[in-house]
Amino acid sequence: MDALLVLVGLVVIAIPVAVIYLLVSHAALRRRLATLEADVARQMVNAPAGPAPGDAPAPAPQVAATPPPKPREVPPPAAAVVAARKFAGQVTGPARPSVFVRVAAWLAPNWFYLVSALSLALAGLFLVQN
Repeated sequence: MDALLVLVGLVVIAIPVAVIYLLVSHAALRRRLATLEADVARQMVNAPAGPAPGDAPAPAPQVAATPPPKPREVPPPAAAVVAARKFAGQVTGPARPSVFVRVAAWLAPNWFYLVSALSLALAGLFLVQN
């Protein structure tokens, strides 16, 4: 029985440590992602408009009796637009709601998870006391 209590104690200690570790690593990944997005945006802005130096030369144009159709203007890829806006400091979307509002919105349909967590915590307290 003592070994089981020691095991439960280790699990109780390990969970907060694991959560803290995951939060710190997530913050580090977010910083790395922001740096990479800024680099991509910088490269998109500084990209040359002409062909790359190693590309093959374009074939000679053929003479046709009818004028060639006008080329359509192709908009830039969405990822480039988003990266350029973030790099320029423009807001790309509406502001996110606060953490309290998001938690309250999640708890409204999932209130039973909160009740079951409190029940489990109280059961653990009563188990340790007796």
